[in-house]
Amino acid sequence: QNCSDMLIRINILGRGSSATVYSGYHLPTRATIAIKRIDLERLDINGTGTRLDALHKEIQIMSLCNHPHLLPIYQSFVSNSYLYIVMPLMSAGKFRETFKAKTAFINLYSRLIILKQVALGLDYLHTNHLIHRDVKAANLLLDWKTGYVSLADFGVRLSDPISHPKVSLRRSFVGTPCWMAPEILGCQAYGTSVDIWSLGITALELACGRAPFSEFDIRTIFACILHRPSPTLQSVDSKASFGDSFHDFVDQCLHKNPGQRTTAQEALSHKFLCHAEPPTHLADYLACYPKLNKNTSQTLFLHKQPLCDTLHTSMHENDDQSKKLQLYFCLWINWKTSNCISSYCLGLYAY
Repeated sequence: QNCSDMLIRINILGRGSSATVYSGYHLPTRATIAIKRIDLERLDINGTGTRLDALHKEIQIMSLCNHPHLLPIYQSFVSNSYLYIVMPLMSAGKFRETFKAKTAFINLYSRLIILKQVALGLDYLHTNHLIHRDVKAANLLLDWKTGYVSLADFGVRLSDPISHPKVSLRRSFVGTPCWMAPEILGCQAYGTSVDIWSLGITALELACGRAPFSEFDIRTIFACILHRPSPTLQSVDSKASFGDSFHDFVDQCLHKNPGQRTTAQEALSHKFLCHAEPPTHLADYLACYPKLNKNTSQTLFLHKQPLCDTLHTSMHENDDQSKKLQLYFCLWINWKTSNCISSYCLGLYAY
């Protein structure tokens, strides 16, 4: 049975330049899921295969990860010129959208619970010599029922597994401008400490509602990160007032010298995160706002559609270009997985 025949598409949760995320329903298990549909033609618009290669590596690595604060991938497959990635539905959605809808949601207890879960996810990645490279509030997903936070939208890469985890041979330019560490912008070799910088920026984002330098254009943002002192709570919002432990936590994350930054493991022992309550406390708070729950019986069967119908694809099955791209992607996956030690965990299926 085709993978798509077992899935029902319900509502759009989000849309980007080359991808759309839907809530969905898995018919055999009757489970609600999230389905990310990626337009492979838009993804590889320059024909080099560079972004396809990065996507393949991300799926492969995340299929191997097993941690409650990392968004898992259940399955992925190709239909026409689209790649579908099946994941659990985090029923409160993206944290950034949630706190924009409810400003009071940003309180000390919520902030602590969320940051600790992010640090736990990063500690798992870094222990396994992996770098996330795009930590920010927009990539934190919340589950309304459990209060769990999961890191998503990875630019995951291997760091050097032999050397010290703060030292790496990675030099590629990946991330979101305001959250990028100085060594990435400086085209220097970097390691897991770039995630710690992003964690510190995310802490400021949660405290102030915006990231440092977000009011500037990209060129100015880069110059500020490289040449200005590290951001502080006062530099982002002069009216904000928090305890000394928060200030120290941010300072430890935002050392310009990556060798002086705290590690994820050390961050978990910091007095600021030590006071964090378990996720159930966040779930209790979310329960006061049932409208945040995207996984409700009232909406489950509204607007349900077959997953791969032609009404929602730009390329028809008889389109030569679509068939050519699908064949290329399938051959490319087969070639890549044949050169991968853990190819059996990839879970990419084409038909």
